[in-house]
Amino acid sequence: MERDELRQAFAVESTVNSQAKSALAAGAPFEIWPGRMPAARLHHTYARRLRRLQKLERPSLGFEEAVASLAKIGNQELLVGFIDDRKRGGYRFIVFLSADLTRVIACIGLIVPSREVLDPDVTKE
Repeated sequence: MERDELRQAFAVESTVNSQAKSALAAGAPFEIWPGRMPAARLHHTYARRLRRLQKLERPSLGFEEAVASLAKIGNQELLVGFIDDRKRGGYRFIVFLSADLTRVIACIGLIVPSREVLDPDVTKE
């Protein structure tokens, strides 16, 4: 999947989608993992992760909406990937795409520590 194709797959406007598209436009690395997963299985996994995130009081974007979207589509198969905007101080986005790669079903923005962001001199030793 090309960068512009992924940007165009974000059909719904939301804060998390806008930031993910901005990260792509700025050249953030991205990858779509091979293999499809049923949305129901992803829902189970990400609902559990949401509860843990809320318990830890960690910030996120679009997490509750993503879990709700995954619940609605049952066993439809999806592809999952990421957009990593941490080098610019942004989020690591998890994207859930339709099996034909034409539509982003849901997107989650997470603050995930990156050694390079937290300590840029680590790699200069």
